[in-house]
Amino acid sequence: MISLILGVQQLTTWIGDSLHHRREAATHVALARQQASRGAFADAWASLDRADALQPGEPVDSARVEIAFSWLEEARPGPGRPFSVITDAVTPALDRSLLNARGARRADLLAHLGWATFLRSRDGVPGDPASRYREALSLDRRNVYANAMLGHWLMWSGSDIESAREPFKVALAEAGEKRPFVRRLQIAALANRGSAADAELLRVADEMRQEGEPLESSLADRVFRIFTIRYGAGAAPADVDAGIPVANLEATYEWVVKKSSVAGRSADVDSVRKRIRRAAS
Repeated sequence: MISLILGVQQLTTWIGDSLHHRREAATHVALARQQASRGAFADAWASLDRADALQPGEPVDSARVEIAFSWLEEARPGPGRPFSVITDAVTPALDRSLLNARGARRADLLAHLGWATFLRSRDGVPGDPASRYREALSLDRRNVYANAMLGHWLMWSGSDIESAREPFKVALAEAGEKRPFVRRLQIAALANRGSAADAELLRVADEMRQEGEPLESSLADRVFRIFTIRYGAGAAPADVDAGIPVANLEATYEWVVKKSSVAGRSADVDSVRKRIRRAAS
């Protein structure tokens, strides 16, 4: 009887401890998501480590992949720090998840592992992210991440700007709430190509205006400068620029001027406006 009572007490204690650990682990997972939402990814990862020590399992693993994706997509290790701060932390978790992943989920993981390879290349570590992107697309040809990241890589690695247009088009069509991330990749890739990408950047800005997407002041400044180069003194605009009807260019120009801090200090605003209107008449 004494042994039975002691056994029941031990079982009760074990169950109580297990429930306590589960609750504590869930708290750390929730905290990790909260930290990640404000960009404190290293803190979020530490919270997940604490959760894993208390109660390893699917909830922690799922949160790791979710936060790993966001950390890689943000890709800001901090001033003077290498990208390996991020990639070395998250890659093992993505590799583990890849073992049992299938279909679109596997494609998402492959795309982010490819992105990790690209980020490591920024630190001087050789690698080919495109092979991961294409493997992802073989599983899910309309995968948002793989298409956007492949489009970015094509422009980064020196391919024709037009070659990246289709992957970005597919990614944007499927993006949903990930649309800002896809645009950020597209604009970063175009900015990296300098003046050679000016026409494409005008086309992208016009598309963003028509779709009602937000316009950051940094992009507005860049597009405004393109307008002043193409429609400033001495320029000769054609009836169609970058495949955009001039009437659309006029609307996009007014949209950009409202958001650009450079435009507010420029003496060329009205002269550019007049030249675009003359081209439309």
